[in-house]
Amino acid sequence: MLSCPETTESQTRVIEAQPGPQTQFLECEADIAIFGGSAGGSKSYSIVLDVLRGCELPKCRDLIVRRQLKDLTDGGGMIDDCRDVFEATGATYNGQKNAFTWPSGASVSFGHMETAADSHLRYKSKQYARIYFEELTEFEEHQFWYMPSRNRSVCGIRPYIRATTNP
Repeated sequence: MLSCPETTESQTRVIEAQPGPQTQFLECEADIAIFGGSAGGSKSYSIVLDVLRGCELPKCRDLIVRRQLKDLTDGGGMIDDCRDVFEATGATYNGQKNAFTWPSGASVSFGHMETAADSHLRYKSKQYARIYFEELTEFEEHQFWYMPSRNRSVCGIRPYIRATTNP
């Protein structure tokens, strides 16, 4: 089980996975895992929790992609959830780079693949320990299958890909 204690002057907050599908997704050892279900099932939050597993590793670089960047950055998007959790663990957000960085040097970037033809090539010559697709059904098949070539790491985490989707 993942947990990340956050201490304030008057209370301690524990951030952890919910028992059931969320925990199963986080414990999965497959190279590629997809978490599907209806809205409100904490699929996106599972990605937020999973990113925390590398926040102490200096060379850990993760990527969260959505077809359109605004779906991540607009109010109520995933970056809001990330800010709530990641900043409690010491990360700082850079809005120009759309990335959080921890004191260790670990980071997670937010990206997109808006155009079907070649937007996946923006990740050419990059490497990410973990790649997360938010709402996989919005991506073209070739966009998804290009990304395993970017899924490599020297930070000590075995590279893998995770995706969320609605049925």
